[in-house]
Amino acid sequence: MSTSAIIGAAGEHLVMSRLLSKGYIASLAPQGAPNIDILVTSADGSMLKSIQVKTTRTSHSWRFAEKHEKIDNANLFYCLVHLDSPEKHRSSVYVVPSKLIAGLVADSHRAWLSGKKKSGQTRKNTSMRAVHFDFTSVFGQNTEFGFGWLDKFNEAWHLIEPDNRKMSERDAA
Repeated sequence: MSTSAIIGAAGEHLVMSRLLSKGYIASLAPQGAPNIDILVTSADGSMLKSIQVKTTRTSHSWRFAEKHEKIDNANLFYCLVHLDSPEKHRSSVYVVPSKLIAGLVADSHRAWLSGKKKSGQTRKNTSMRAVHFDFTSVFGQNTEFGFGWLDKFNEAWHLIEPDNRKMSERDAA
């Protein structure tokens, strides 16, 4: 098993642990299920959501593909996991709606393509995309996706609830 597969599995199990500890029923999706790593439901079965987990340990970004630009589903969320060093035992899980990720990977890739390499050459299109902790190098200093933009999604499990009353209550406070 590759190191990246082990890191990916660690992220999935961390998300599963967080969901289960909050009283959700969560299960790993079958291997090869498109765009879904975890299925989650409320204890009474009234809510069903899908989660795709993206995990990183060493970088400050998560890899996505071109296809993610079109995945906009109100019932699909991304859990962006940043595994901290084993010595610190502190990992972060950012719960982000798929609609936001779809727009962000499309817009950031377009902005990246419009720029130039350090050598001054034009960048070539690729199928790779990324979500970063800080997009100021892509969008400029005045972006809403600068350093700290992910903070409001840190452990934001309330976003997967059937209605977002808790989200609006928290935002109003």
